[in-house]
Amino acid sequence: MTIPFESSVTLTRSSAGAYVSGTWTPGATSTVSVNATVLPAKAHDVVARFGGTYTKGMAVILSHSAIIAADEEDQVVGDKFTFEGDTFEIVAVDRSTQVIPHYHGWAKIADDKEP
Repeated sequence: MTIPFESSVTLTRSSAGAYVSGTWTPGATSTVSVNATVLPAKAHDVVARFGGTYTKGMAVILSHSAIIAADEEDQVVGDKFTFEGDTFEIVAVDRSTQVIPHYHGWAKIADDKEP
């Protein structure tokens, strides 16, 4: 079964970066194409998932293919994609294994201010 409205989405995937002699060295990047549905996130869903009240610049990505979220502890940059002219970085992923197995990712606009 397909996810409604899915289309090809190109993800930029990064391997883990590291500090080398006190200088941040980003990991290598590659592109991955997945079939997915990308939608603006609903404000009440963002508040329920992340708390707080800031709900601007969030999107939801649904895919049967694995997607990777950012992980500061392991120095992993989340998958990035373009939606409606903005670049988004996946910050959280929920995996559903019942009824229609899929990945449900939460993404925020990537400002690239942090390494």
